[in-house]
Amino acid sequence: MFEYSYPRLDANVTKGMNHLLKSPFSIHPKTGRVSIPIDLDSLGYFDPCKEGSVPKLNELCQQVEQLPKQNQQNEDGLNEKISNKQKAKSDFNTILSGEI
Repeated sequence: MFEYSYPRLDANVTKGMNHLLKSPFSIHPKTGRVSIPIDLDSLGYFDPCKEGSVPKLNELCQQVEQLPKQNQQNEDGLNEKISNKQKAKSDFNTILSGEI
């Protein structure tokens, strides 16, 4: 039973160091495409050559490089919201202290 549970590799995979193993998230050396798990129920609709269906290594690197910029923009927006809330709280406290 166990012999059917484990993936079987052909001779080239076990001998050659440059042979691509189809493990998840491995990168194809020529195309730069990342091996991803797919939903077997929608296998008939899956097209690995369609733009955007399979990530490429250079696309992932660009996304990682853009993260600091996006984080800075998010942080600036968050600081502005905090500042606005602190100002509103201060104004509210001023109004309350004036009425007492």
